[in-house]
Amino acid sequence: DVKVSIMAGANQHEFLKELGVKENQIETSDSISSNIAAVSSGRVDATVMTEATLREAVESADQSKVEEAKPFTQPEIGGESVMSYGAAVFRKEDNELREAYNAELKKLIDSGKILEIYEEFGFGEDNLPDDVTTEDRCGQ
Repeated sequence: DVKVSIMAGANQHEFLKELGVKENQIETSDSISSNIAAVSSGRVDATVMTEATLREAVESADQSKVEEAKPFTQPEIGGESVMSYGAAVFRKEDNELREAYNAELKKLIDSGKILEIYEEFGFGEDNLPDDVTTEDRCGQ
């Protein structure tokens, strides 16, 4: 059986189970480097995480032992594509900081500057999130 390592608490755990991966095929780790080490050592066959995180982890790993799966297609569950989103986290009492962050992020998105930044790091328009909101994601 194929074994997959994921970050403890990651939504990929539910995705994998929905896709038919058995619990005994899923190993959880407490760090990105632990997931990559599990693949490098052969303890597991693969790891899954957000693309930006994965790309950085693979670039800093022993390239002779790991590689990014390309091309990669987001899995479908119940007829819908599922995706993990990177996000920023703020303390609940830091409303002003969160609102300032969101306002600046909106400016980057609306101006198209966010795509320029993505492209600097090897990502493209297909990596931009759809019109998903925090409320959409947190409601799941």
